[in-house]
Amino acid sequence: MTRSTRSTMSLAGLACLALLSGCAETPSKPVDLMTGDEMKALIAGNTVEGTNAAGAHYQAYHPDGEHVVLKYKEPNGQTSVIKGSMTSQAKVICTAWERKDWGTQCYQYEREGDKIVYRNVKDKKDTGPVNVLPGNPYKL
Repeated sequence: MTRSTRSTMSLAGLACLALLSGCAETPSKPVDLMTGDEMKALIAGNTVEGTNAAGAHYQAYHPDGEHVVLKYKEPNGQTSVIKGSMTSQAKVICTAWERKDWGTQCYQYEREGDKIVYRNVKDKKDTGPVNVLPGNPYKL
């Protein structure tokens, strides 16, 4: 066996070892972003419940896909209710809040199997999975 052949075999062996040991980079799975129409159809007449990026629990009732009533806990522990109006674009849904210091916030919804996760478009923070509950169980 020549020196060149041994070098080639050694490189091939290292490549196989890297693959077996998990050193090879795994491609990330494609994101299944929902369209604005899909998002509206999902939430219209329903309540979305989850925990935001700051760790606060919330419930958001969407009576018609155009408006939202949000109940959440403030950092001081006090519960607040705020209203907003929504618009949708290609793969984004935005809410203009009555609370002026919140302004307008835009989100992308994505499917992860049977879970729905939404992400703030501005800071890309993932809010984790949300539950979509039928109707208005919390009477918001």
